[in-house]
Amino acid sequence: VTNVDTNVARSVVTDSGGRFYVAALPPGTYRVTAALSGFATQSSEAVVLQVGQAPSINFSLPVEGLTAAVTVTSAPP
Repeated sequence: VTNVDTNVARSVVTDSGGRFYVAALPPGTYRVTAALSGFATQSSEAVVLQVGQAPSINFSLPVEGLTAAVTVTSAPP
């Protein structure tokens, strides 16, 4: 979680269910980034946090570098 105005960042680790909580953030605009080795990094830009808010941000991290190729060949009947 990075404060966009001050560039101050804090890191947390998710629990076994993939949930995360960042305590005691001052009001401001934040960039929230989720990253895990082997998966594509995802970010939520311009998350505005006001006093008394506890926003919920969900990420879905796709497998990084996963590609699929299909080759179709046909022979004459």
